[in-house]
Amino acid sequence: MNRSVENKSCIVCKDQTLHPIFRCKRFLELNPEKRLDLVRLHKLCELCLRKNHKRMQCTSTYVCPCGKKHSRSLCTAAIDDRKKWVIPSAELPVLTNPEDRESNVVDSSTQNTVLSSTASQHRKNVLISTGSVFLRNNEGRELKCPVIFDSASNINISRKMCDFLGIAIEKINSSVSGLNSLKQNLKGKTNTLISNKSGTFRENVEFFVTEKITGLTPSVTLDVSEIKIPEFLELSDPYFYEAKEIHALLNADIFFRIIKDNVYKVNKELLFRETEFGWIAGGRLQGTNTNNFSCYFLKDNDSVDDTLKLFFELESLAIGKMTKL
Repeated sequence: MNRSVENKSCIVCKDQTLHPIFRCKRFLELNPEKRLDLVRLHKLCELCLRKNHKRMQCTSTYVCPCGKKHSRSLCTAAIDDRKKWVIPSAELPVLTNPEDRESNVVDSSTQNTVLSSTASQHRKNVLISTGSVFLRNNEGRELKCPVIFDSASNINISRKMCDFLGIAIEKINSSVSGLNSLKQNLKGKTNTLISNKSGTFRENVEFFVTEKITGLTPSVTLDVSEIKIPEFLELSDPYFYEAKEIHALLNADIFFRIIKDNVYKVNKELLFRETEFGWIAGGRLQGTNTNNFSCYFLKDNDSVDDTLKLFFELESLAIGKMTKL
C-alpha cells in the first residue's frame, strides 16, 4: 500500500495530487543545477522530464531557446541570459496606511490628470490579454518583450524598450486620439523584426514610440489559486495574473493574423485563446485584494488653467440649463 502511494506522488514534494515535476513549486524553487541533479537521480528524461526513457530516446521535438535539446527548466544559459537582458520593473509604491487605499485626493503639484474612479468590493477584474514576443535588437539578437494584444489600438512600443534594444528612433510630429478623444503627441517611430519562439511568425513592423504604454497590467495581482490550468497549454504569458510593466502593444493589423481557432474554456468566466505566440488569457478574475480600488484614468497634456477653464465652462452650461427650466 505504501509503495502504491509513493509511486503516485510527486518525486520532489511527495504531494499526491499527481502534478508533473515541471509544475512542482518546490522543484521550480531550486536552481537549474539542483533540478538537474534531481532529474538524474530519479532517472528522468532531461528533455520532457518524464520517466521510462532517456533524452536520446525522447520523441519530443522541443528545443530550448539556447539551442540545446533539454528542458528549459534545466538550462543555466537561459537563467544567465534572462539576468543579463531582462528590464528591471519599476519599484511599486507601498501603501502603509490602509486609509490611503480609499483616498481619492489628487495632488495637483505632481501631475495634471483628470480622474474618474469607482471603489468596489468583490469586483472581478476584466483581463487584458498579455503575452510575450521576440523583438530584434541592434545586434541582430531577438529578445523577449512583454506585450498587450489589443485589436483596437495603434502598434506602440515604449521608449524604454527601444533604449533596451538599442534600435534607432526616427523623429516625427504626430498625435493619436484615445478615450474621450484625448490626444497624445507622438515624437518618434521605429522599425524592428517581431517573431515568435518557434519562428513560424516573423515580420518587420513599424512601431510608434511612446514614453509609456500603460500602467501595471493587470493593475493588481489576480487570484488563480482555485484555477487549474492544463499543462498542455503553452501560455504566451505564464504569469498573466501578476501585475507587471508592459513595453509594447500589438494592434488589429497583427492581432487578427496571429489568432487561431482553438479556444479552451476553464470555466464560465476564464478562457484561453491560441495564437502564434502561445495561448493568451481572456475573461475575468478576482483580485487578490477584495477591497479593490478601481480607477479609470484619463490623462492629457493641458495646463491646470485649461483644465479649470473647461470645468467652469461645463458648470456654466449646467447652470444655464437649470435656469431655462
